[in-house]
Amino acid sequence: MRILRYTARGFIIFIVSISILMPFLIPTSPLPGTVSHGATAAGAARTSLLPLFGISPFRIDSTASLKPPSRHHWLGTDILGRDILARLMLGGRVSFIIGFLATLISLFIGIPAGAVAGFSGGWKDRIFSRFVELFYALPMLLLLILVSGIYELNMISLSILLGVFGWIVPARYMRGEVLKLKEMNYVRYAVATGASKWHIIRTHLIPNGIGPVLVAASFNMANLILVEATLSFLGLGVRPPYPSWGRMVYEGLSFLNVAPWIYVPPMVMLFLSIFSYDILGQDLKRWLHSR
Repeated sequence: MRILRYTARGFIIFIVSISILMPFLIPTSPLPGTVSHGATAAGAARTSLLPLFGISPFRIDSTASLKPPSRHHWLGTDILGRDILARLMLGGRVSFIIGFLATLISLFIGIPAGAVAGFSGGWKDRIFSRFVELFYALPMLLLLILVSGIYELNMISLSILLGVFGWIVPARYMRGEVLKLKEMNYVRYAVATGASKWHIIRTHLIPNGIGPVLVAASFNMANLILVEATLSFLGLGVRPPYPSWGRMVYEGLSFLNVAPWIYVPPMVMLFLSIFSYDILGQDLKRWLHSR
């Protein structure tokens, strides 16, 4: 179990580091001249800042279609001759940014909403509870597919959409914590001394009840990354030419028997990503219980 925790932590550190350093390693946006009929790794090096990663996720090379892993393409190429390693790296950055921003947005909406509902009680809490139940009854993935089919989404708009649909999870946990905390003596004392509701929520309830919410946010981030991959697999997530692990899995299905190096790497990275955030959530939960 300790090995699994260390593996999960190392993978998260790796993804975060790659996401931060990506602009210095490979191109992160399409550039003029990315279509080539005889491109090489040396030619691609001119589009990145470090020669060690002289590859581009956007460069099309018709002479390198479906090439197996080699010295020039460590993980091979796809049907268009694009480097799988470069697309895998950029796809990881896309998935991480979308999952991270969506989680932040869900926390930004859910924490205040849950705290206000739990502390206010009465009709406000009842309306909140019925709204949450209604929201859970709706098929989130089908609604996301509907919205994605109507509007063309980019990374920011997809993050906002996932965050808006994912705020229920932190809101429920925050409400549950506030229901327990508002019975504590220090909260009752603050109410008796005439402190405003917003002051009590901001200084007493949210800081002391946010621990379990962060644990839930870690699990929720894994779920949001999976939802983003599902949308991209269906062609409704991040639009080409930007890569996404879900889209790469879809593109690799057609060549699974002849070019498994297109399908296997993004599947492995998706599994490791979801697994790592689940382990992170368990570590946070264990740490909170040991305090």
